[in-house]
Amino acid sequence: MKLRKILCVLMISTIIGAVGCSREETPIIVVPEAQADTVKSGEVYFLNFKPEIAQAYQEIADVYREETGIVINVVTPSFYEDSLKSALVSDDTPPTIFQINGDVGYETWKNFTADLKDTELYQMLEDKNLAITDGDGVYGIPYTIEGYGIIYNDEIMQNYLTLPNKAVNISSMEEVNSYSIFEAVVEDMVCCGN
Repeated sequence: MKLRKILCVLMISTIIGAVGCSREETPIIVVPEAQADTVKSGEVYFLNFKPEIAQAYQEIADVYREETGIVINVVTPSFYEDSLKSALVSDDTPPTIFQINGDVGYETWKNFTADLKDTELYQMLEDKNLAITDGDGVYGIPYTIEGYGIIYNDEIMQNYLTLPNKAVNISSMEEVNSYSIFEAVVEDMVCCGN
């Protein structure tokens, strides 16, 4: 019983941070208006906000430089928003490419973006509904879509589902289809000894 409660608490801790994702959380690549032609000069300043993939970006940049001669400087700051603000507002050389968090990020940084609707990158986008648009323009193109889900111990869940005195009237995990049902199941498991 004690092990079951510990597992339930661990499950709750894991799941609390991963219960949903929206378009506002989808990382989007944008190109600042002021730097739209920088690639032609042979150097790109890429401000990255995903430190977990900075090494992969650097490896891609190295291969790209070998193939094209164009240098891509991948910069991954500790405090992305502060660095982006500083780079766009006060730097002599703002980033050629930077990332925003969906529609919310676009509203903050839209004055620094270039229209990407006529680019090859936009044409490659399979689901154009994911792009950040404003009027007829395309100002952000997603490079990843993050999704979250629930990871649970099936044995514990199956035991719970067969209990005659459980507080939540469900018979399968498919019925856990809202946060309120999820919360009630977890509370019943942890709080009430089920």
